[in-house]
Amino acid sequence: MLESAPGVVLARHFLARVLLAQGEAEAVIRLLEGNARSERAMGLLIEAYRARGQSGPANRTMRQFIERFEQ
Repeated sequence: MLESAPGVVLARHFLARVLLAQGEAEAVIRLLEGNARSERAMGLLIEAYRARGQSGPANRTMRQFIERFEQ
């Protein structure tokens, strides 16, 4: 449902945080990949990648995070 309503940012962030706490990193990646535009969403996506051992996507997303928000 949230995938079909991309404007529901806070609900998506909340769901991603709950999923991470439950160890559902793959679900977080499906939820946020391609939709992570805020600092919070990108941080959650990085956490999910790291939890899955996906260092390549985690590092790429960290670089994007730094470029966008650490100025």
